[in-house]
Amino acid sequence: MELTLLGTGNPIPDPRRAGPSQLVRIGDDRILIDCGTGAVRRLVEAGENPRDVHTLLVTHMHSDHTIDLGHFIITRWILFNERPLALVGPPGLREYVDNLLRLLAWDIQIRGFDQRLSAEARRLDVREVAAGEPLEREHWRATPIAVDHWPVEHAYAWKVESDDATLVVSGDTAPYEPLAQAAAGADVLVHEVWAQLTDEAPRRHMPRAEAEAFIAKRNRYHTSTKDVGRIARLADPKLLLLSHLGPVNVDAVRADVAADFDRFVVGEDLLRYDVARAQPL
Repeated sequence: MELTLLGTGNPIPDPRRAGPSQLVRIGDDRILIDCGTGAVRRLVEAGENPRDVHTLLVTHMHSDHTIDLGHFIITRWILFNERPLALVGPPGLREYVDNLLRLLAWDIQIRGFDQRLSAEARRLDVREVAAGEPLEREHWRATPIAVDHWPVEHAYAWKVESDDATLVVSGDTAPYEPLAQAAAGADVLVHEVWAQLTDEAPRRHMPRAEAEAFIAKRNRYHTSTKDVGRIARLADPKLLLLSHLGPVNVDAVRADVAADFDRFVVGEDLLRYDVARAQPL
């Protein structure tokens, strides 16, 4: 199993970090976990062809994790993909894809995809799953794990297991001990991390009480740099990869995390890892 961090950013624009997205390679299979801003471009930069990706796992329906999905679907068709695309995620995914296809209907029609590709190649197999309901393939399994991303009702981590390796990608979550328990013994844990917000923008544009509530809410449903090491210590993976980073002070992130867990890397776009060995490629 190989992992590529395609995008390690979050909704705050950062020229160094694309939106949340991970590519998992298991044999000839290519699995995309989330499809954030710039995921398709990063996929190509990683030396992969979007037409070869046949499975997309979605952690939750926040826009920064799904915004490149239309680009991804259309690009696969432009590149004459030969197999359908499986899209698996929480409730809400089917409605999102249906609305997306309505939005793109003119473009789809004018490009004549129905003449260039078979109905089988153009098929989108959308499957909404509950936590714990696995996706089974010949050489691997992917299982959604419920996480705490309140007020999002359906938010998942994804646990991907092959014959020789286990990977867990947290998605967006507050520090959540049940996730650490589900990830126990994973070779690699990709976990979101959030520098606690003290920015002044909400205070400049909102009444003070509302601004403070907004900042508190935003900090509430993410895992801070001071909490992620504790969660990793409970899970005890071979390696913790930090993602969902905005424009952060990397040295400050390292100092916070190292207080609780020392086997970690502050993620960067296009880093590649052998998951079983928890070593960079």
